[in-house]
Amino acid sequence: MPQSILEGDSPSRTASAIANVLPIDDGPPSAGDRVLDAVVGDAFVMQSVKSLLKRVASSRASTVLLTGETGTGKDLVARTIHNISDRAKRPFTHITCSALPDQLLESELFGHERGAFTDARVQKPGLFEVSDKGTVFLDEIGEMALPLQAKLIRFLEDKTFKRVGGLRDIHVDVRIIAATHRDLRRQVSEDRFREDLFYRLNVLSIHLPPLRERIDDVPLLVDYFVNRYNDELGKAVRGVRPAALERLKRYGWPGNVRELRNTIERAMLLSDSPWLESADVSIPVHPSNRPRFELPPDGVKLQDVERELIVQALERVQGHQMRAAELLGINRDQVRYRIQKYRLSCALPPSTRPHFELPVNGVRLDVVERKLLVQALERAKWNQSRAAGLLGINRDQVRYRMQKYRLPWSRKPRAASHHTRPLSQYRSRTRCAVA
Repeated sequence: MPQSILEGDSPSRTASAIANVLPIDDGPPSAGDRVLDAVVGDAFVMQSVKSLLKRVASSRASTVLLTGETGTGKDLVARTIHNISDRAKRPFTHITCSALPDQLLESELFGHERGAFTDARVQKPGLFEVSDKGTVFLDEIGEMALPLQAKLIRFLEDKTFKRVGGLRDIHVDVRIIAATHRDLRRQVSEDRFREDLFYRLNVLSIHLPPLRERIDDVPLLVDYFVNRYNDELGKAVRGVRPAALERLKRYGWPGNVRELRNTIERAMLLSDSPWLESADVSIPVHPSNRPRFELPPDGVKLQDVERELIVQALERVQGHQMRAAELLGINRDQVRYRIQKYRLSCALPPSTRPHFELPVNGVRLDVVERKLLVQALERAKWNQSRAAGLLGINRDQVRYRMQKYRLPWSRKPRAASHHTRPLSQYRSRTRCAVA
């Protein structure tokens, strides 16, 4: 039976922070596709991730960066890369960078000589040394202290290091897989993460999508967890009722697959029925699934926001234009117009990190535009030219939208005057970015 997307995230590993060095033998390379099935998901975004995993595993790349929210399965993906690579028969070592003090973390990674510090009574090889020819997984790399980052970048350049207190250079051949839920680019700009280390790690990057962006995978994951906990708990649950499954699909899952796993485990522990009912599923009745759509400090281009939401909608429904239109509160012709307008190749271009995430149940584009417009006007103290600069449009387009959404011309509504231009004058000069 394939592992879950969070297999390997055991309590013992979390408590100790450092996994044991595990020699893994999954058979000959022909078993690679079977090992890849450990990553559960048939959504388009997950198929893209699986395809990328194969190419990364078979490459000679010595560093891989995994990004994504907490609970998306970065640890399983790291193990999968190792298991389907030519390093599969060599050790896989997992260490959580945030779980250890800086000095202890340095000793764990690089080892130490006898007498290097208090209580260093014997020589100890580090994880890089014992994982030679294998893989080292550095979880939560964004929490590593800057001095240790400097030592790590030196190691990544030539794969040589010295033990703490040592004089001899040691050369190893290991693949480093680093993972983080933080925005490393932002940390670089805030001087909290070394820029040279970021670019060295970011040679091959894989972003794991949150569960809310692949909500159609929820039934697959639920089936897996039901089967898993039937075995572990000695239960005979046959499945989940449609009403309960619908509740699971409507929820936003801020904790991602880990939260779903815990929800199914809790339901099966407390239920004696052969079917899990809606009442057995303990999730908020009215979850807060909608993002807040807050205007960034430097503003944002309205066209970029519209394009990103359209791309996310198309990816979620695997390019089905009618279903994408329903998610965005527009019609199919408007979706097709925007695909042409933004030159979206095959309606599914490679994704970048969006400014805003599309809610599980979708969102009307005009609602998003109005919220951002109001925030820009308030931040600019209702100065239309400054608000236009925050939104990447011109002053006439701001005025057009203010009339469209019936917004006041200042903080306090006032009657129309000779300064107010009729709406017809704007339609001929601008096109609204959002229908």
